[in-house]
Amino acid sequence: MSFEQAVYNTETLGSCMERGLQALGPNSVKIKAEIPRQIDGSVDLDSCVSGKYPNDSRWDYIIGYNGEAYFIEVHPAQSAHVNEMIKKLDWLKSWLNAHAPELNRIKAADRPFRWVATSNVHIIKGSPQALRLAQSGLAFPEKITRIK
Repeated sequence: MSFEQAVYNTETLGSCMERGLQALGPNSVKIKAEIPRQIDGSVDLDSCVSGKYPNDSRWDYIIGYNGEAYFIEVHPAQSAHVNEMIKKLDWLKSWLNAHAPELNRIKAADRPFRWVATSNVHIIKGSPQALRLAQSGLAFPEKITRIK
């Protein structure tokens, strides 16, 4: 199944599909694709589902690349934000299981859940917070993420 099909088959997402990285708006500069023409599209998940989940800790974006789905959260990267990010990831995983099984099936094999810092990363590698991130399945934050 293609990324586009998985998006259109997910309730509430079909109208949110954008070409390339357009759904990320100014945050698109934080994503570098190895082969840009293999970007299948993007979705501003947060905006798309905010009406249905107004009080939840929602995830930001979904990007399709070479038939796989990457889930991107653009957020300040400080130790104090680790618990909040894990809460957002828990929401995303629950939402994928309950409402987006096709997107869940095509999630990227390599680091599907990515935290992209709004500016600098202020978390020490090897710290207890970094360990919690690794245990949760969330990639260590980075200023720019590279998709291959």
